[in-house]
Amino acid sequence: LSDLVTGVLDLARLEAGPAPRLISVEPAGIILAALGDVEDLARKKEQSLVIDITDDLPRVQGDSVLLKRALANLLGNAVKYTQPGGHVVISAKSMGGVIECQIADDGPGIAPRDLERIFERFYRVDKARSREMGGTGLGLSIVKHIVQAHGGRVWAESDGGSGSRFFFTLPVAM
Repeated sequence: LSDLVTGVLDLARLEAGPAPRLISVEPAGIILAALGDVEDLARKKEQSLVIDITDDLPRVQGDSVLLKRALANLLGNAVKYTQPGGHVVISAKSMGGVIECQIADDGPGIAPRDLERIFERFYRVDKARSREMGGTGLGLSIVKHIVQAHGGRVWAESDGGSGSRFFFTLPVAM
């Protein structure tokens, strides 16, 4: 219940509160910090975490605390829904004025009918499994609002049954 209330309050703040204070931040450092949040769980599940970040990744305009939260949420979901011994890959590259981050897993995947709705608050692909795993149904909605508050875009792809890929873009700092 506490997680649910916190999530709802966080969403309300993101939707109604002032825009985040954006400064020039280094995305590679934020990615590494977010990975630190999920390393123990990945190790317990004997999963490998793979980092594929280009050396010349430019800085972005962002709030490092919010961006870390969005990344940790996506990485946490990937680790949570990937079977023991699986793989989670985070990559980031520069693409014409934005950086694009991708979190890919080899978990159960997401059916096409669910892909359109997964960023809605309280939406769960598999309600029984989500409750069992401890989700509130707010995490991806929070990610969407954080990315949009930074002027970015978020989306997901899946072949249904063979993993999922979550993407987001952030504008490069000028």
